[in-house]
Amino acid sequence: VLADLRKIGLNPALRTEIESAASGGEGAAGADCLVIDTTGELNGWYLEAELVVVGKSFLAEGGQNPVEPILAGKPVFYGPHMGNFAALVRMLGRVGGAMQVADLSELEAALATALADPSQPAEMVAKATAAMASHAGAAARTAEEILGAE
Repeated sequence: VLADLRKIGLNPALRTEIESAASGGEGAAGADCLVIDTTGELNGWYLEAELVVVGKSFLAEGGQNPVEPILAGKPVFYGPHMGNFAALVRMLGRVGGAMQVADLSELEAALATALADPSQPAEMVAKATAAMASHAGAAARTAEEILGAE
């Protein structure tokens, strides 16, 4: 990933390099993009993003849960491998709340369009948020059903 980013003229840094800098290491001086190479931090980073790409959806079967970036108010783009979240992907696709693309070429075009027209990502976020709102309180309702069944 770092090599590919450098090939297109970017100066990337790894998240762990920033951690290293805090401990006196080299750090990420001069970086113009950040590659998150740690686990358990994405929820906080979503707040900093303009667009969110579910990268695992291009590389492996199963994908990754798009709910966290949606709840952070970010437009979500993912590839063909979202099998673990098929029902959610279908729901978001029906309402236009996220965008599924077939490959990296389609992703590049979709991201370029979204960056050129800010109304499109804003509309995606509004639709995704509305779709997710229909599930608010589901855990409490499920717990009530289970506890009431005794």
